[in-house]
Amino acid sequence: MTKNEIIACIGERSEIVNMPPNSGHYAIHIEFDRSSAKSGDAYVEFPSSAAADVFFKRVHGRDARNGRRKIGDRIINITLSSQTELMKLMFPKAKDVHWEDHQPCILPPKESYSRGFQGFVTGEEMVMTARFAAEPHKVRMVSLKVNCLS
Repeated sequence: MTKNEIIACIGERSEIVNMPPNSGHYAIHIEFDRSSAKSGDAYVEFPSSAAADVFFKRVHGRDARNGRRKIGDRIINITLSSQTELMKLMFPKAKDVHWEDHQPCILPPKESYSRGFQGFVTGEEMVMTARFAAEPHKVRMVSLKVNCLS
């Protein structure tokens, strides 16, 4: 699943947030399995809850008439989500963090043996990011993910 396939599925009329503003790049976030690089859930950001509701009602009215929605050969299910769910997806290894929309609230450790919050990105992820930045052609998994997003 790619951003272009998602845009084609939801329609170019939809009000998708540009990220960064006025860049022409849409705020579409696609989850990838870390081991296989297969795409999973995708999150599309709208400028407001009202815009998301308009899109959701339009899509479900169309789906009721035409059957299930597909991207490629995958049947997809479209639901309303929140910024909180997106942040949990983007930072799954951040321990002891409660999200309020897009704002993180660091909590004290739940267990006495836990070191609690250690950051949003692990050391391993930082090493892989630095390695990719230095030599992108040598990091196969990361370049595969980048190709899938484009």
